Amino acid sequence: MTNTGTGQDRPLAGSGLLRALAENWLLLLRGIAALAFAAVAFAWPHLTLFTLTFLWGAYALSDGIFALWAAVSGEAGGLAPRWWLAVVGIARILAGLLTFFWPGMIGLLLMIIAGWAIEVVLQKIGRELRYHERVAHADRLDMLEQHHPQDVHGLRVDL
Repeated sequence: MTNTGTGQDRPLAGSGLLRALAENWLLLLRGIAALAFAAVAFAWPHLTLFTLTFLWGAYALSDGIFALWAAVSGEAGGLAPRWWLAVVGIARILAGLLTFFWPGMIGLLLMIIAGWAIEVVLQKIGRELRYHERVAHADRLDMLEQHHPQDVHGLRVDL
């Protein structure tokens, strides 16, 4: 079989998904790693929570140190006042240290905050969907009003 360059002799040559995965193999590895992480998280939820709590504590501690260093050295680049960077740095250092001393309590607090954040996002999505329904309905009423203005007045009052 000779290759004519048309891709007809290769059954998957025209598949956009396979071509995209071949060109972006790091994206595929990232997806596989995410699935593996999810499987581990479901298999050992307590260990996952404990590990994520300590990772957050390490992040808060290091971020606080860098914020405090930026406040003291004045190398914030004008992004925030130096006094604010100092306050944020000290608060984050304390949060990081508290995480290492009371990981169970901080883990519970992080779960509550994460649950609240998810709930807020879901509410915002629901609000946006309802808003877009109303906008689409109002657009239909505008179009109807252009053609039958006498019929639309009562509908507008009901909205």
